[in-house]
Amino acid sequence: MLDSIINWCSHNITYTNIRNIAELFYFIVLTGAMVYYAAKSYEKSVEAKPEIISHIYIDYKDRLERGQSCYPLYLEIYNNGTGAAKNLKITTDNVQLTEKFSIFSNNLGFIQPGNSKYVPIGSLNMTMGPNYLSVFDGVLKQEELDKTSFFIEYDNHKKEKIDMNFDYVMSMPHTPLGKTTEETVEEKQAKQVEVISKNIASLNSSLASIDKKIKK
Repeated sequence: MLDSIINWCSHNITYTNIRNIAELFYFIVLTGAMVYYAAKSYEKSVEAKPEIISHIYIDYKDRLERGQSCYPLYLEIYNNGTGAAKNLKITTDNVQLTEKFSIFSNNLGFIQPGNSKYVPIGSLNMTMGPNYLSVFDGVLKQEELDKTSFFIEYDNHKKEKIDMNFDYVMSMPHTPLGKTTEETVEEKQAKQVEVISKNIASLNSSLASIDKKIKK
């Protein structure tokens, strides 16, 4: 029996047949692998979801380097999710703002995970006395601004209200949420301390100068 099998194999299984069988096996394995990875990629893309966080932000680094008293104010929109936020839109229920500023109701593009988009919304003027906040070119009075609602929306996500809290802007600005520099959190905090120290030194110098003039 064994001899007959060996004899049949020696006459029927040629190099060409072996190569064809090997190629067929390779094709089956390759196809299976492609189907598997395609399914995994689809599953990953379905699970990937954007998560938007927004807050008002002033770039302390810009403030430090420029050494000026008027600093741009931004709405930072940060994607804290695992998927891209596409067809991003900011809207408001205030007609005046919608008509005057193109940022409202227009497509702002997309934001990849771990990144931010910065929308200019005003400026902060810091003086020795009170600080002055100018938002949307002063189109709205503070009372109107407090009553105005702002919203953000993007693909596969319902419209969500943005909390435009301008109160804390009058104090030291916060660091950004997104990847804007290669600096560590500690380096950013150190620069913030440096900013505060410079402001205090400048204030002390001004007070000393005023004191000298009074004594004269």
